[in-house]
Amino acid sequence: MRYFSYLIITFFSSILLLELSLRLFDSNCYSILPIYFEKKHSTFLKNQNICVKYTGHPKSIYITNELGFRINIKNETNNKNFLLIGDSQALGYGVNIEDHFLYKYLNKKNSNNLEIMAAPHNDLKSIQAFSINNTLNYNSYEKVYVMLNLAMDIDRFFFGWRENWNISNTYNELQLSKYFRIYPYLKIIYLKFKKYHFTIRPAINPYLDYASDDEVEVLFNQIVNKYLNFFDTNNIKKYEFIIIAPAWYIDNNQISKFKNFYSEKEYLDLKKNISYYNRTMQNHIKFLEKIFIDKNLNHNIIKNIKKEDEDLFQINNYHLSKYGHEQIANSF
Repeated sequence: MRYFSYLIITFFSSILLLELSLRLFDSNCYSILPIYFEKKHSTFLKNQNICVKYTGHPKSIYITNELGFRINIKNETNNKNFLLIGDSQALGYGVNIEDHFLYKYLNKKNSNNLEIMAAPHNDLKSIQAFSINNTLNYNSYEKVYVMLNLAMDIDRFFFGWRENWNISNTYNELQLSKYFRIYPYLKIIYLKFKKYHFTIRPAINPYLDYASDDEVEVLFNQIVNKYLNFFDTNNIKKYEFIIIAPAWYIDNNQISKFKNFYSEKEYLDLKKNISYYNRTMQNHIKFLEKIFIDKNLNHNIIKNIKKEDEDLFQINNYHLSKYGHEQIANSF
């Protein structure tokens, strides 16, 4: 009985120590990205100036407007507003908006505002739900940029939108995390014990491994047409597609980061076949580029950047680092 009491005391003392440590080192920051589901779409907490800091990511600031879009601090001299739609890569996960590749590109010559409607694992279904549940004049923007993530779009095309897939936080949980900072970490441990499905598959689409070139082209056409239908439904006239070539997302550094998510055989096969995946993904990008050209669609496919010695991606995932955003901005 005494041993059990010591165990309980040790457990709660450890929890208290961790809670105090989090408050000491990041007293004003969320330990999770404060995004939740609202009426079948994902959104940030609205009208907030939010600091976020958690394991593997640098401290970053997210300023949101009344719609939950990420925005920069608007300057009255700014003359044009732009909107970017997409997933966590479009969001600028873990970097300040001033370091975001599109913000840097748009502000090379003139001062412009950027609003970002994006969230981790965001897809077209979520974006459509937002458009139904909110009043937004897309043509009030100088241009609407749509950033495609082929891995995400292919997943959604085959499986559809799975509610609470990876974004499992509720509004109330986000409020709780303000006061109980360790809560998100305990939840992650709980979900891992439940073998919760975390999607970590940089650039690897098993649907395409055995697909013919004609099948890939048909699939990409269908995905692009879904976005074109969205534009037509919402009367969006000024838009441009952005693609960050997914071949970037698979290199030896990235594979090593995700070793624990693969079986030993899967990991060894991936290491052995990395050159194959790079070739096939680069080939798929050519199909997508052909579709854009044939349909006369504005697009920007970022294929070639200068890597140098720094990693384009953050420490423990495939989201672009500050350096990666800088390299892409210079490649537009």
